[in-house]
Amino acid sequence: MQAPAIPAQEIERLKALRASALLDTPAEERFDRLTRLAKRIFGSRIALLSLVDADRQWFKSRQGLAVPETGRALSFCGHAILAREILEVPDASQDPRFFDNPLVTGEPRIRFYAGAPVRSPDGWPLGTLCIIDDHPRTLTEDERLSLRELADCVEDELSTIDRRRLASVARQTTNGVVITDLDGRIEWVNEGFTRLTSYGLDEVRGRSPGSILQGAETHSQTITEMRTALAERSPFEVEVLNYDRRGQAYWVHINCSQLLDAYGRPEGFVAIQSNITEIKLAERMKQELTSTVSHELRTPLTAIAGAIGLLNGGAAGVLSEPARKLVTMADKSTQRLRALIDQLLDMENLLAGKTLFAFENLALRPLLDQALGELQPFAEAHGVGLTLAACADQARVHTDGARFQQVLSNLLSNAIKFSPQGSDVAVSATATTQVIRVEVRDRGPGIDPEFHPHIFQKFAQADASDTRQRGGTGLGLAITRELIEQMHGRIGFESSPGDGATFWFELPLAPGKASPEPGAAQDRPGQDKPMFPN
Repeated sequence: MQAPAIPAQEIERLKALRASALLDTPAEERFDRLTRLAKRIFGSRIALLSLVDADRQWFKSRQGLAVPETGRALSFCGHAILAREILEVPDASQDPRFFDNPLVTGEPRIRFYAGAPVRSPDGWPLGTLCIIDDHPRTLTEDERLSLRELADCVEDELSTIDRRRLASVARQTTNGVVITDLDGRIEWVNEGFTRLTSYGLDEVRGRSPGSILQGAETHSQTITEMRTALAERSPFEVEVLNYDRRGQAYWVHINCSQLLDAYGRPEGFVAIQSNITEIKLAERMKQELTSTVSHELRTPLTAIAGAIGLLNGGAAGVLSEPARKLVTMADKSTQRLRALIDQLLDMENLLAGKTLFAFENLALRPLLDQALGELQPFAEAHGVGLTLAACADQARVHTDGARFQQVLSNLLSNAIKFSPQGSDVAVSATATTQVIRVEVRDRGPGIDPEFHPHIFQKFAQADASDTRQRGGTGLGLAITRELIEQMHGRIGFESSPGDGATFWFELPLAPGKASPEPGAAQDRPGQDKPMFPN
């Protein structure tokens, strides 16, 4: 006897079987009707809707057989789910896979078997619709087509169950749910969509969501991104400004994914729309407050800095030692406050999309040399060396030169501040077919794993004492990430406690300017981050 092989993606198949919620459930007329019809059409002794579980085959519907299940190792259906075509066994007693199978040598004394695979709505083979006889026979081509059509009817029932479950869940959620066809035309919306937009299903059926909901202030780049994803039949996730039936603007977060038919073929899209208007309003208020406070602080701060400069310059005479110490302390505090205000404004402008970028194809080596040269005095003051460990000397990068310097300066200054005296901070740069990758490695204490998720957040400090001991505002890495992502790149880091940290970023390679270095990764493109309006 030959036990059936295990499918290559058995774990995923079993997950789909569990998700169907059919195993060990009572008989249902919708399936019994089809097995009765199969038994009658083919004049067979037995007709089954068999589901192949991990170690058994269980019969959701059975005609002419008393037992509710058998072992998977004995099953004919375990062989049938391995292919899309019908498995037909004209005479099991003469088939090397089955001749000594207990189901052949004993009851129900199977001789003839034909099983058509039954697949879940997302394409996983769950089992078969099969017919069994105790004498040899062969199906005609018309009979094979009829068996397949009956199995398709089973799959249609499974799709109906799946859609009813989806609709039940969708009706109860407060989010808007939209189901469209492959061309993006609406087929169904839930009550959450109606509450959000004031449009009912009858008003929107057959129309595209964008033609109804997008308006004058909807960002064109976001519209293009959604249209491109739909044309490519790809999932997407965006934040977009929409308008309801009354013309009132609101913000939604949209998560859109494909709907698949029983054969795993795309048949439409489902989009979940979450109202984020209050979040967006809070963000805008925070940005406006930050901008206002920052601008209002600049004028008095400039006056204070000027007065301190005059005192340091002797405008009020020679300062006593205690007074000089106080003035020096005030000067340092003023510089820190000015740096904080500048960075707050930088972050506000980046998030508001107000930062201008001048993209050019620039030679990489001069950019690195400039950054290292400018940070050299800072490194010497901390007793730390700066080295260029590796560089793709002929490479050119597509970037904004000033912003590139700002990014590298932020990473280098952080690495220097956290490096022990006598150690080196190493910079390296490599080129692939699509990107330039720059790495900055230090030999400092490393980053606590618990802090990893927060490293690029605004005002993040792994240790509250860091600000006092090493300086910094907690905004440098947040600004650095925004700069990199708005230059169509990506940024990350690797670190473990006691073993230093390596921060890296990738930016697009200038086209046609350099070949990848030997051994370099051939395809590791940066990922564009869409910029949404505020």
